[in-house]
Amino acid sequence: MRHILPISGKDSLWTAIVQKRRNPDLTYEAMFNPTGAETPEVDAWLDQASAYIGLTIHRIGENLEAIIEEKGILPSPMVRYCTREAKIHPMENWLGKDEACIYYGIRADEKRSGYNNAARPNLHPIYPLIECGMGIDDVWIGLDNVGLLPPAFFWQSLYDLTKQILGVYADVLERIDPLTSRKLFAGRSRMNCSFCFFQRAYEWIWLLETHPDLYQKAVEIEANTGAANYTWRRRESLPELASKSVAIKRRRAKKIASLLLPQQTDMFEDDEEDIPDLLQVVSCGLFCGK
Repeated sequence: MRHILPISGKDSLWTAIVQKRRNPDLTYEAMFNPTGAETPEVDAWLDQASAYIGLTIHRIGENLEAIIEEKGILPSPMVRYCTREAKIHPMENWLGKDEACIYYGIRADEKRSGYNNAARPNLHPIYPLIECGMGIDDVWIGLDNVGLLPPAFFWQSLYDLTKQILGVYADVLERIDPLTSRKLFAGRSRMNCSFCFFQRAYEWIWLLETHPDLYQKAVEIEANTGAANYTWRRRESLPELASKSVAIKRRRAKKIASLLLPQQTDMFEDDEEDIPDLLQVVSCGLFCGK
């Protein structure tokens, strides 16, 4: 029996740590599904995670850009082949017919489906965080305690702009707890592909500002898919989005300001994105930033 720890984000890494602690005598294999579209921050974090858990993290995945070229159409909420083709199938092929327990990072406070092994009954999904009753706070606190929080993707210019907008109220920034601060001023809410179609507008602008080469790669893929008027985002291309970068970042900063100073909401009103969404950290599946 093989014992697999798939790592793709904070929940899955904490799952790996918890599982090794509660049953240290098993022989584990750790894995990550690269698609060739990760940001440098992700690779650095994986190296730290590998050193802590004492396991080589095997890279098991397929190049998503090549898959998109073959398909001739961008992945989207309606055409979600990316995770299946670039991550799930490579993992299943790597495991083959071996009997394997796979320890997935679904928390006790989540309502989401797990891995469907109907077609692969030799792969047995197990959910340690559910079994241990652990939720999101346990994950953040646990990883913080061992120095393995996921990449912060800290957006310095967003922080500076928010401070400017707050003006005389800027000292509120000094009173935010560290975990809330890193969520508010993160340029990305997940560790998925740099050109994930689930990204919000501000996340694309962070990519444009901090990793312009990756943004340009996404522009090229968008232009060369062969599907006319088909873009990463609904109703606009990435070049069109880039032309709005200043307004998008300012809108994000104003929303953060309104969250920090709810009594001053009228000062920062806007019609884009609900305030509660600012602290949401999501992923599009068990293998993507989870």
